Amino acid sequence: MIHTRFNEAWTLEGLARDIGMSRTSFANKFHQYIGIPPVKYLTAWRMQEATTLLKTSTLSIDIIAEQCGYQSAASFRKAFKCNTGKTPKQVRLNRPDTLFGRATDLLLGGSNNCPKEE
Repeated sequence: MIHTRFNEAWTLEGLARDIGMSRTSFANKFHQYIGIPPVKYLTAWRMQEATTLLKTSTLSIDIIAEQCGYQSAASFRKAFKCNTGKTPKQVRLNRPDTLFGRATDLLLGGSNNCPKEE
């Protein structure tokens, strides 16, 4: 569920309920098998997906935030910086020099078209 529906407003209670476990049992088993709490894993998965979108698409930060389960771009930026140590803009501007990246920059008129970070 976390991998395929990461954009939903998951809570620990909601995840546990959807798989038919108590909140405590689910949290304990998840942590035991994965090594981190479920909510931290969800956040890490969202950051991984967001990083991929930032590097491979021209979607706005607002759209990426929404697609990754955040209600606002501001909360997404804060979570992204906290979890990756970089802003979404830094990741986007640091994409590899590929044909797609060069074409994207050309279409967008260069990196000056990126929205300013808050």
